Amino acid sequence: MQKLINNNLITSPSFLLLFFISSYVNANDVQNWDDSIEKTEKETFKVETFIDGFDVPWGMAFLPNKNLIVSDRNGSLWLVDYNSKTKTQIIGVPEVRYKGQGGLLDVQVHPGFIKNNFIYIGFTSYLKSKKNKTFTSVTRFKLENNKLIDQKIIYKADDIYYGIYSVHYGTRIVFDKEGYLYFSIGDRGKRNQAQLLDYPNGKIHRL
Repeated sequence: MQKLINNNLITSPSFLLLFFISSYVNANDVQNWDDSIEKTEKETFKVETFIDGFDVPWGMAFLPNKNLIVSDRNGSLWLVDYNSKTKTQIIGVPEVRYKGQGGLLDVQVHPGFIKNNFIYIGFTSYLKSKKNKTFTSVTRFKLENNKLIDQKIIYKADDIYYGIYSVHYGTRIVFDKEGYLYFSIGDRGKRNQAQLLDYPNGKIHRL
């Protein structure tokens, strides 16, 4: 309760106590998404931490042996061992522009990985002459002994599309049943260009 006496605002102790209790209860009602049991209409499942120690984990893809590749937006790529729950850094990752929403983005495993060891990486590339101008690129590598080799550029936009905005890079990568590769590129902060086919941003690309 509050009273106005001689133009001064007086707060009742009972009001402060009520506010404190309410705040305490609400704070304890906050959902712990890292360790909880979640119930839906169809399933009940437990959420628990499997591996941690990342900066901004952005993409992940399972290998045929159940091990997991995780990309960190800061430019590091990790191999997570399913059985030991440990991670090993993969070397040979392309240089990325880690700023804003940019950096090392999605990672995907080729459907025929057992035969070719191909993985695909989406990342924020930049112009060598103007590092503040960036765009989304996709590159293919072979993964051997925790090292990326045999780099092949799958997609790189013309330099004229590189810009200073460090947002909306997109880059989710998937394969369909026929072997086509699909990846997204965000609007790059220019939403009016998303519906214009003359621009690569704001699109789903198929290769």
